[in-house]
Formats: sequence, structure tokens, C-alpha cells
Amino acid sequence: MMTQIPSPLPYLSKIPDQRQDNSTYDWETMFLMVFLALGSGCKNVLHIAQWIQDHHTWLLRQGLKTRTGRNKTPQQASIYRFFWNLENRITEFETAFTQWAIAVVNVMATDKNKLLSFNTDGKHLRGTKRKARGERAVLLVSSFIEQLGLTLCQEKCDGDEAKQAHKFIMQFGNLLPEIRWCLTGDAALTEQAVVKAVLKKGGLTT
Repeated sequence: MMTQIPSPLPYLSKIPDQRQDNSTYDWETMFLMVFLALGSGCKNVLHIAQWIQDHHTWLLRQGLKTRTGRNKTPQQASIYRFFWNLENRITEFETAFTQWAIAVVNVMATDKNKLLSFNTDGKHLRGTKRKARGERAVLLVSSFIEQLGLTLCQEKCDGDEAKQAHKFIMQFGNLLPEIRWCLTGDAALTEQAVVKAVLKKGGLTT
């Protein structure tokens, strides 16, 4: 019997929708269309909007409708507004995403004796540097579970990867109390405070 992976929609749709009350599409409907486009290989907002337009007929056949029941797919401006509003709720997004990831781990990690490897690393996001404003590129630190191909935690970092990793580690033991895990990472994480935190939470380091 195939294991059923929990859908992220029930988790992400709880993020407060701050769009105007007269917005054309439900919050959950927008998430669904974006997920479909991402799953088809779209990498940015423009490509997502183009994918939705290219699959206009197919989406309508699946029952896509506006809040008022019209058979219509969102235009590019609606997709951008969705992401602008989501960006203003990034903390809630990260919390909801982590809750979904935990649900997936608990379903997939059926062997409690199996050691899960949390590969924690930071990467600068391409295209986020704003030189004219004096803003550096956004540094995103993620903790990736290699065996499941799933990111458990992911947050924007102020530049200190070890500090952010320490924050994740302090959550692991509470989030996954019955799962054995170890932390893997590069030289940026080789600090005494990080190692002590891993051992305190019942993990191993490599």
C-alpha cells in the first residue's frame, strides 16, 4: 500500500489572507495553482503566470472558478499580488511550512531506528541583492532531510549560519521526539555551541 503524503494546502491556507475582500480568487485556490505550476518546473512568478495561461482550458475543466463562480483563470497581476501578500506573511509561511514538513516526516519515517540526516547549509538567493539600496543578497539557511528529499526548516538569516543552525537544532528534539537524527554541514557550523546543542537534543554530528 502506497504511503499518502499529507497535502501542504491545509497548512498553508491557514496563513492570514491580507488581500482585499474583493479579491477574485480564494487564497487556497491561488496556492493550488502555484503548486501545480511549480510541480511542472516553473522557477519564478512570470513563468508561473505563463503556465496558468497556457493551461487555461485544462484548469477550467478541473473546475477552477472565481469567488463569484466565473470560469476564469488569474492574470499575471493577480499572481504578483498573491506573492506580494505572501511575502508580507513570511514568518507565518515558514511556520506553516515547517508544520507540514513535520507531518510528512512522521508519515514517511516509519522506521524509528533509522538515522535521519539533517543537512544544514546557507545559500544566497540569486537576484535578491539591491546594490542601489545598499541591501545584500538574502541568505537563506535550510535544514534538508536527505533520505526524504524534504526541507524541514528554512529561514532568512542575518549572515551567521551557525547561529541560525543553532536555532534549528533547539527545535529538532521537540519537533521530532521519537526520531533519531544527525546534523551534517560545512565548516561554518563547526562551533562548540552548535555541537553542544546537537548533543543536548539527542542528535549526532558528522
